[in-house]
Amino acid sequence: MKRACILLLFIGTVLTSPSLLAQTKASYQFVDQKPKPSKELKSLQRYLQRNILYPKEARENNITGTVVYQVVIDDQGRISDVKILKDIGGGCGDAVKKALESYDKRWTPAEKDGLPVKAYFTGTFSFSIQ
Repeated sequence: MKRACILLLFIGTVLTSPSLLAQTKASYQFVDQKPKPSKELKSLQRYLQRNILYPKEARENNITGTVVYQVVIDDQGRISDVKILKDIGGGCGDAVKKALESYDKRWTPAEKDGLPVKAYFTGTFSFSIQ
């Protein structure tokens, strides 16, 4: 009887161990299969083109260039942790971030060792004045 109690106590500590929980919540940079937008990358670009307004400050100051962003795609295919890695200024980075945060389509999550995992996705969005 005493052995059963000790075993249950030990299993409980292992399952709630902070180091184990940290491992399961990790976001991977290197995976077997990268995360993909629900249909294709072109559909994400079209969504961004339709939903990003060229910021007034950027237009007035003729700011053009490419914003580089990074998101985390969780194991359920949802976008989180949107970060702007390279901002060209004039509100362009904020416009990209806002559009990505409102993108509600599910992605195909990344896979590592045959299991869906959280992973980073890095992309770009270009601003140009015609």
